[in-house]
Amino acid sequence: STQAADARAYLENRGIDKGLIEKFQLGFSPEGWDTLVQFLSKRGYNATEVERSGLAQRKKSGVGSIDKFRNRVMIPLSDHHNNVVGFTARIMKQTDDFQGPKYMNSPETLIYKKSELLYGLNLAKSAIKMAGAVIVVEGNLDVIASHKAGVENVVASSGTALTEQQIQLLKRFTDNI
Repeated sequence: STQAADARAYLENRGIDKGLIEKFQLGFSPEGWDTLVQFLSKRGYNATEVERSGLAQRKKSGVGSIDKFRNRVMIPLSDHHNNVVGFTARIMKQTDDFQGPKYMNSPETLIYKKSELLYGLNLAKSAIKMAGAVIVVEGNLDVIASHKAGVENVVASSGTALTEQQIQLLKRFTDNI
């Protein structure tokens, strides 16, 4: 989409090429207030389902829902079985109409528990076993940069303290962190 030109330029400036974009399934959410809500509605999803997924929120006034993520690079969060369970999104630019946090995360849902997820583990499992160790970094883009450098036994705690659940998950693959 032409709407995603700024997102592609941002990723290119970060040294993230098409191969990494595809590997990590990076995407873009357009600027519209209800683009995703309308798209999903046409496919049979009701507002409650979309809100419970963490992709939309109820309007503060009036009726209906608005997209949670707008004008952002979308980074899917996958569990270790490779199921997308949530998203982290980076804003492209602040405008007079929209001010928001630089990074935004999906809220906790029935399928997404931040304390149980390690970003990139779905792609790092084999490399962790081969290396006999895992490297834990802070953020999603740190994992992507590591893969770019050829180091693939890397996961991220996504800016939070490493939890007991995350350590137990890593112990399935290695004892060396």
